[in-house]
Amino acid sequence: EFYKEQKKTGLEIIIVTAGTLEESEDAVRLVKRFDTGKSISGGGTGTGNNTDSALPTYPRLFTTVGVHPTRCDVFQNSGDPEGYFGKLLARATERSYLLSKDNLSSKGAHDDANDAVTSTGPIVAIGECGLDYDRLEFCGKNTQLVWFERQFELSRVTKLPMFLHSRGAHGDFFSILKKHRVAAETAGDPLPPCVVHSFDGTCEELNDFLTLEGVYIGINGCSLRTETSLDVVKHVPPEKLMVETDAPWCSIKNTHPGAAFVDTKWQSKDKKKIYKELEKFDLDEVEKEELDASLENVTVKDRSEPCHVAQVVEVLARVRGEDPHVLAETCRENTMKVFFPFGV
Repeated sequence: EFYKEQKKTGLEIIIVTAGTLEESEDAVRLVKRFDTGKSISGGGTGTGNNTDSALPTYPRLFTTVGVHPTRCDVFQNSGDPEGYFGKLLARATERSYLLSKDNLSSKGAHDDANDAVTSTGPIVAIGECGLDYDRLEFCGKNTQLVWFERQFELSRVTKLPMFLHSRGAHGDFFSILKKHRVAAETAGDPLPPCVVHSFDGTCEELNDFLTLEGVYIGINGCSLRTETSLDVVKHVPPEKLMVETDAPWCSIKNTHPGAAFVDTKWQSKDKKKIYKELEKFDLDEVEKEELDASLENVTVKDRSEPCHVAQVVEVLARVRGEDPHVLAETCRENTMKVFFPFGV
């Protein structure tokens, strides 16, 4: 139901981020179940000249491979930390969008790719990985540090970009990120680009990231929660900017200072409560279909959904003094360049 609702919002692509190997495997199954496999015109150029006939019925689905910092205990808990890491690498290589033979044959990249790969894969990034010192109760600092460092190897081998997470850990996070990116650059084998998603740091922290080549900044509702945050996002160069939702989290709340800048809104209801109440009645198939149709364009109350990316663009455009359509297209171009350099 949720996936079908997104078809009317203009979304072209949804990246379903994973936080463990198991979540990635679940996401791959989700992609296989729902994804149409139809291409979207424009590809990595981000021209925005798509026609209705070129768009799929539903948004294309892709996913990631990696371990979230708060979940890094899964390595030790697996009983074989190196074995678990090896499975991550195998999964990323086997299902990689970049390492597919379709892309290799047409673009001539990555000649050492796995011979077993026969079609464009659903995995477009390594992540979500990084450091989270605000929630150490879920995973200790030392464990996070070890496995954040190791996951750069996944990006190096697969040539997939990284989808990164940093909370309350900027000093260590930036130090590790800089070390790996500079070392790879110096060795003549630069790492793929990366995005620091859900950025809510200071101007000083932003400036740190901007000193590194290939590092992008992802903005969502959590990036726009305070007046200070609204000032910080003004300073992200357009060529380094991406927008996201981090659904089902990080929505723009009515209490946020940028809420007044939101123009695009959806009716929202407590759908779970509605369906639970209706369980008391014996609805026939026609009545069920009518109910589903009546809720098709209704979002779930207090839940961030992919379509809400429009609201992020609207707030961002207002505080930056930019045209929202131009800003949206710039962010689309950046996203396509990083995650879909060969188109989809």
